[in-house]
Amino acid sequence: MPKGTNEPKKLDKSEREELIELRERNQYLEAELLYLKKLMLAPGEKISNKEKTKIVLELRQNHPKIMLKIAKLPRLSFYEWEEKLHQMDTEEPEVVGEIKEIISESRGTYEYRRATIALRKKGIVVNHKKVLRLMRENNLLCKKFQRRSRGYSSFKGEVGNIADNVLDRNFEVNKPNELWVSDVTEFKIHNSEIRLYLFSLWIYLIVKLFPLA
Repeated sequence: MPKGTNEPKKLDKSEREELIELRERNQYLEAELLYLKKLMLAPGEKISNKEKTKIVLELRQNHPKIMLKIAKLPRLSFYEWEEKLHQMDTEEPEVVGEIKEIISESRGTYEYRRATIALRKKGIVVNHKKVLRLMRENNLLCKKFQRRSRGYSSFKGEVGNIADNVLDRNFEVNKPNELWVSDVTEFKIHNSEIRLYLFSLWIYLIVKLFPLA
């Protein structure tokens, strides 16, 4: 009985190798696209090995062999950060709980340095930078004594006539009292909205032809 015409064609060795290569290439491009979607970097922005490891850990289940190559992440760095991230996942929730308790007992007056000292008194040795990061991530930073600084701005809109820029930063003079300039300094008063302004009038004594002795 003749064979059916729909029977798949048998591939020779070179065709099978080419098919395997195409499949691997397709898998690589698919994994690379997933990685780039997770990355979402702005132009010129760089990513740390820590963040690369997080993405690789998330995607390597479907693409276990090629993610390190796509992320350009050294194997040693990957395993190092994998261990650190595991410790963070298991240890940091306990540290955050202790920090919340400390902040509550201080009625929200402890900043990260005092929180670090309080943790050490409880036998929990944590770097102050880590405490700062955990407090920032969990919205535990002290806000009671933060002062908002406002930069001085003399611009109040277009009021009156705008004088011509006659001087144009040309400070060359030929005789005394030819140029007069002024300056305004703002002074802030603690715990007050009042502002003091010092207006000083400077007489330019830059004398080119008649230098002072």
